[in-house]
Amino acid sequence: MPQLRKFLALTLLLISSTSVAGAYIGGNVGSANTNENITNGIDDDDTGFKIYIGGNINEYLALEGYYAEFGKPARTIGAFTYQSKITGFGLDIIGKMPVSESFRFIGSLGAFSWDEEYFTNNIVSFQDDGVNAKAGVGFQFDVSETVTLRLEYDAYFIEDSVGDIDVTMYSAGLQYNF
Repeated sequence: MPQLRKFLALTLLLISSTSVAGAYIGGNVGSANTNENITNGIDDDDTGFKIYIGGNINEYLALEGYYAEFGKPARTIGAFTYQSKITGFGLDIIGKMPVSESFRFIGSLGAFSWDEEYFTNNIVSFQDDGVNAKAGVGFQFDVSETVTLRLEYDAYFIEDSVGDIDVTMYSAGLQYNF
C-alpha cells in the first residue's frame, strides 16, 4: 500500500503541473499474454486491464500514470500447474499524431514498476519485483468532447532474477476528459 500512495502522489503532482483542462481518467481491458523465457515458463493468455490518469501537456504530448494487472496465466506439466501473477504501476509519456479533429495515433514510452508472484500448484514458490521499460502503440477516437475510445497494444519488458518475461496486451477502453 505505501507503493500505491507514493505512485498516486507522484502521478497527481506531475499531472497537476499540466493543464487542468487537459486532465483525463480512463480504463482498458483486453487480452494479456505472458511469455516467460525459463524452464517450465508460462506462455499463455489471460484477461488483463489497466486504469490510468493523465494530463495533456499540449496537443501532441501527455503524461500518464497507471495501474496494470495481467491476469494469472497458467501452464500444466504432468501433476504440476505453474501460474504467474504480475501487477504494477507505470508512468508514460504519450505522443499523439492527429489524423483528423477526432482521430489520433498514439505511442507511449515509460517505466513500469512491477511485482511478480509465481505459483506451483497454487503455492507461492517465487516472488520478485523491479522496474523495467514499457512501450505501446494505438489510437484514440473522440466520441464526444468528454469521451474518448482508446485501442492499444502495450509491451512490457520485464527482467526478473530468473530470466526475461515478455508481457503484451491488446486492450480497448474508454477515457473521460475533464
